[in-house]
Amino acid sequence: MGLPGMLNAVAEKFVILDRITSSDGMGGFTSTYVDGAEFEAVVELTNSLEESVAMQQGVSGIYDVTVSRNMRLKERDIFRRVSDGKTFRITSKDESKTPKTTELDIRKARAEEYKLADE
Repeated sequence: MGLPGMLNAVAEKFVILDRITSSDGMGGFTSTYVDGAEFEAVVELTNSLEESVAMQQGVSGIYDVTVSRNMRLKERDIFRRVSDGKTFRITSKDESKTPKTTELDIRKARAEEYKLADE
């Protein structure tokens, strides 16, 4: 099931980035990211005191991420917006979701803009 009504109208395509770790041949390792599953979400810049404090500490922005209740985003998951390539990382441990007994099908999490090490 997708996002409801108006949220579906403004949802964008995103892709989860899966981290692949392999030996570098010298006792260490290297990590690369590959495209994983695609999903739809609404990602909005948070307008809050929390965002202001975070920006003073060097965080580019704090975002609210709204997805379907069936989509589970975990802390530290990294994902990219397909339209512009902007990358985000989930920062919240606990996400809110609507109960299964309601028709409103959403789950929310917090994220920050994120730069991959190889960018």
